[in-house]
Amino acid sequence: MLLDIIQNLCNNILKIDSKIRFVGIWYQNELIHESREGLEALLDKEKTYSSVKNAVIRWKARKKLGKLLGEPEFALAKYGKVYRITIQLTDTDLILVSTDIDCDIFSVLSEIQRLKEFLRIY
Repeated sequence: MLLDIIQNLCNNILKIDSKIRFVGIWYQNELIHESREGLEALLDKEKTYSSVKNAVIRWKARKKLGKLLGEPEFALAKYGKVYRITIQLTDTDLILVSTDIDCDIFSVLSEIQRLKEFLRIY
């Protein structure tokens, strides 16, 4: 049941904006993900998984700083071809989103936060 909710969250995030390329949810040490249809992936399956594992490690480091700076809400990286957003879903689970570079990233981020609160699964 909860896996269905996670998959639906993935699909609903993907529908927020046509500029979203990839949505991954790191849930209980497993990656559940969807990509925009008809899109050529920039990373293969192995590199995607490695990238997600690195995002999990970086998020844990941010959480340690949270005691001093306040809890992290999201992380945003801009690359030459994409934006990458990391958002905490639960204490151990993350939402990872990649968008095209010409995306209204803060609008997407706001909608993801709204969906997350609406589902109340965090």
